[in-house]
Amino acid sequence: MDFAELPFLFSLNNISISDGQVLFQDRPTRKTHTVKKLSLGIPTLSNFTYETEKTVTPHFSAVVNGSPLEILSQPSNISNSTTTYSTDSFTIELENFNLPQYIEYLPFSLPLQISDGIGKGKIELSFASKDTKEEKLTVQFQLQLDDITANSEDKSFITHIASSQLLGTYHPVTNELSFDNIYVKEPAITLSESFSKDSLYKTFFNSADNSTVTQQQTPNTTVFVRRMLVDGGSLSTVKKPGDSPKSEWNEIQFTLKDFTNTSPDKTETKARGNFRLSGKQQDSRATFLWDGEIDSKGQPTGSLKLENTPASTICKSLWQDAATCSTGTANLAGTLTILNSTATTTNIFNNTLNYSLKDTEITLEKVRFTEKDKVWLYAEETRLSIKDYRNNSTTIDELSIIGANIHLHQYFVPRLISKYTKKDGTPLTLNSININGTLTVHNSNNATPLIIENFTAKSIDGSQKNNQHNLHISGSTPNNGTISAKGTVQFSPLSCSFSTEFQNIASEQLLPLFSKNPMAINSKANLSGKGVYSYPHSSFLGSVQTDQTEIIGADTLLNWQRATFTDISYKKQPFHFGVKKIDIQTPSFTWLREIDSASPYDQLSSFFIKLFPTKNFSKKRQQEKAPYYQID
Repeated sequence: MDFAELPFLFSLNNISISDGQVLFQDRPTRKTHTVKKLSLGIPTLSNFTYETEKTVTPHFSAVVNGSPLEILSQPSNISNSTTTYSTDSFTIELENFNLPQYIEYLPFSLPLQISDGIGKGKIELSFASKDTKEEKLTVQFQLQLDDITANSEDKSFITHIASSQLLGTYHPVTNELSFDNIYVKEPAITLSESFSKDSLYKTFFNSADNSTVTQQQTPNTTVFVRRMLVDGGSLSTVKKPGDSPKSEWNEIQFTLKDFTNTSPDKTETKARGNFRLSGKQQDSRATFLWDGEIDSKGQPTGSLKLENTPASTICKSLWQDAATCSTGTANLAGTLTILNSTATTTNIFNNTLNYSLKDTEITLEKVRFTEKDKVWLYAEETRLSIKDYRNNSTTIDELSIIGANIHLHQYFVPRLISKYTKKDGTPLTLNSININGTLTVHNSNNATPLIIENFTAKSIDGSQKNNQHNLHISGSTPNNGTISAKGTVQFSPLSCSFSTEFQNIASEQLLPLFSKNPMAINSKANLSGKGVYSYPHSSFLGSVQTDQTEIIGADTLLNWQRATFTDISYKKQPFHFGVKKIDIQTPSFTWLREIDSASPYDQLSSFFIKLFPTKNFSKKRQQEKAPYYQID
């Protein structure tokens, strides 16, 4: 009820209270507030026109919760070309007030919980006699906040701010919050491994995912920031809250200009603000600079430059747990955009944000990729020209690996390779490849590995059709052997078909990759030939010549100078070996016959049984002394 509606007339004049006390218990928040040294002056409180001598000026002062508070009245008239209206302003002077005690009384929510902090400054409330109710009440503030400690609900995000200054205006009716200037000095941010993507968006955007990234915790609050400066910041990481932090980045500086959290125009094409973020790494010469804008969708996008950054930082960002880099440095230059669509990753150290890279050049120097604490790739220099990178697909214009030392195992594929080559792997488009160095292929029999020196893998014409890449592979072996192959490769899932040609390859390096038969593994020969090899069927169609061959069992059983196998048909699973013609020159077969031993025919049959597997035969055929083999 308005005072003018009371059924009686009243007039209270020259009200003065001095040295008063108030005890206020806020039961919803379970807080108790004390007001001491209360001084109040009210010249007139009336519901009808009445003139009397005013001996008291409007004022209010007190010590609230130990902090001095003073309110001063400043009535005035404002005129412009269209209208004249009066305003009544009340200035609240604040001194050394405790932030956590008053945060819950703000008319809007904050993204973090404030546990410590001291503030001072002034707040001015203006009441204007305008026709538009939206502009009748204005709250202007000028605050300095010191020694602030804030954290997310689960304490996976903690920051301590040395000091900050806030200058702005709040319109309660329209719920608009405008900052003319924000200055934050030396914020120290600590993140724990439990700080996930969901924690990030829940903390700062009151959402379990980033599909509502442009919303504030109070959805109707419109925020404007004319200028914001964060200076001297640092970022540290810990395993879990409470652990000693490990410093990651320092000298962080962030500027934000002309920002709004809503689209500035109906077409939603105009940027929402401009930003610049930079910093350096304490333990290295690493630096970063990200300069761009907040686009109409609320997505930060701009040019990113990283220099002398540990390769492990780039590896975690690009490939998450699929790649571990133990050494090396990296440089990056490109366009980074933080996307609003739902991300597929869950951990801040494993690519928390769903982001994209476009037209990006990455250089890794002296990098070692490890798997199960073993180095499978070392390269003097690795260059990636990324056309488009997202969490669910990658397009690389050029991959160049110079001075590589690659170790691959027959039945074990590094996670970084399987990420793009397995059936349900991340789609990869690779337009150009250039790799040189040494390739070592280890077999599952712990036999001598296949070592290819002067190894090169290059794109042919840099062309790709139907996701099939034209590739030329070549190299040499330590015993003067050579390998050359041309064909097509397809990723996700991996498949390939190569026309191959090889000369003087030691059988003890090559055959263990195709057979577990001890006789094949232990035998010796120089292999030459050509044909078509296909994967994943692991099949070969072609012809092979063997020189200086020794088929070895317990003793040397069979040897020859040269043999030619024409029109070989080989498939690993299910096993099949067929050959149209075998031409053996100067063969020599050795056996030792005891009195009660088998005949030469049976020994020869036994030899072939050992040489070629019969486990896929029927039981009846396995019992035959001289079975027919899978040889056409």
